[in-house]
Amino acid sequence: MLVVAALWLAIIWRLPSAIRHPGRLRLWFVYASQAIALTSGFPPVMDAMSRWQGLPGPAHLVKYLLGIIACWASLNWLAGTDFPVRSRWLAHRHLATLAFGVLLTAIFVAIETTPKTEFALRAAESPLVVAYLLIFDGCLALTLVVGAAIYRSSARMASDACVRAGLWLLYVHNILGTIYALTDSGVLTVDFLSRNSDTTPAWAYPTIALFSNSAVLLALVGLAIPPAGQTVARLRDRYRLIALRPIWHRLTSHAPEVVHLGRPRLRDDLTRPDLKMGLLRRTLELHDARLLLRSRLSPQELQTITDSLQASGLEDAELASAVDAATLRVGIAALAQGRNHDQQLLAPAAGGQDLHSDVRLFLAIRRADRSPAVAEAARRLLQKDS
Repeated sequence: MLVVAALWLAIIWRLPSAIRHPGRLRLWFVYASQAIALTSGFPPVMDAMSRWQGLPGPAHLVKYLLGIIACWASLNWLAGTDFPVRSRWLAHRHLATLAFGVLLTAIFVAIETTPKTEFALRAAESPLVVAYLLIFDGCLALTLVVGAAIYRSSARMASDACVRAGLWLLYVHNILGTIYALTDSGVLTVDFLSRNSDTTPAWAYPTIALFSNSAVLLALVGLAIPPAGQTVARLRDRYRLIALRPIWHRLTSHAPEVVHLGRPRLRDDLTRPDLKMGLLRRTLELHDARLLLRSRLSPQELQTITDSLQASGLEDAELASAVDAATLRVGIAALAQGRNHDQQLLAPAAGGQDLHSDVRLFLAIRRADRSPAVAEAARRLLQKDS
């Protein structure tokens, strides 16, 4: 019950997104078809369908046909994704779904249903019921095996950590679902061959239910992790854009010529949708301002700053950030004094290898600028120059 409730919550949660973005309708339909199929199997729901139809049997047909539709929806979603791995079985999903549905319906019509006993319990009495249920389990297992192969191969090739984690969880979901289908088939076969459903061990049905519920929960988590990761990434980029604003504002106030397309306000940083472009523009302008300010120093002054900060005990990455921060302080003062460019320092210290490392570089410079050692090194050099 809790698993089905979680599915319905996911359907309600994802519905607005599916309406706004039609490309996400396939995934939403996977949620919806699975929830409807599982809900239709609850005894109160089946009793209500039986009363509405006037017959007890067709409710069982509707339940399993909805399950086949859920299998088709999963394969249809896989066919519409951009996973780098494909399966030839996906090309036959429509025909296979139709064949399984027609076969189940034909067998169901041939089954003599009675209201006095549960449909699944008649497996010990009727080979048609066994065939009916085994065909459904076969459809479910085939769908899950195809999906598991795609998830496993795609997870190995995924570069994004959240996407990779989600794909591995979906792979485990499909494995557990396959185990559920095979275990259910085994129990049905043993019951039929023994002609007695009481021969099934007491632990069998709770174990089958555990596999089923665990598989559904893993699917929910696996499908939720990639979008959750994207949300976390957007929040991180928004924070970084705003965190870079103080050092960007300070440097570009003294070197306004490096700013392109106007100066964005804080409100713009808080609301802009293209965060990657905003970060790229900000780091480029910071690099330009850094180059302009460093060019006001001579090599001897840069070495003096480095020696002073080394004497304070700084090393490696901390030393590099502190040298940059002190250099920018001295560069701002030199620019205010009208000092000319020193062509020997037009190439600044190396920056990052990509956007994220550039962001980390300037955040480290911002943190280092608060250090008393940086302030003291810049003050000593400025006093010496004066």
